[in-house]
Amino acid sequence: MHDRKENPKEDHLQGDPAMTVAEVCHELHISPNRARRLFANEPGVLKLPFGDAAVVKGKGRGKIKAQQKIMLRIPRSVYERVRQRLLQGSSRPPNFAAPGGQLGSSVA
Repeated sequence: MHDRKENPKEDHLQGDPAMTVAEVCHELHISPNRARRLFANEPGVLKLPFGDAAVVKGKGRGKIKAQQKIMLRIPRSVYERVRQRLLQGSSRPPNFAAPGGQLGSSVA
């Protein structure tokens, strides 16, 4: 027998637990759309296709395309990397929780 983990929240990186979009939203106090935009193209994020492809009208001249639903699993290490980048940069969401549970705000 093999020791393959059946839990989809376990990442392929030696037990680095993966987070769902909902968990990231709760931690960072951001919307699901914002979380998906932040993490969709980050190296190390797992993109898992699921469900049937939906037919979506594209922009211009009535183009129609099939769009596959993608479920993101964000390894804790990737979450921490992006969180640190947000804390250091100016793109911090207004309600972003800083370390220690204090909401981020401008201090003069």
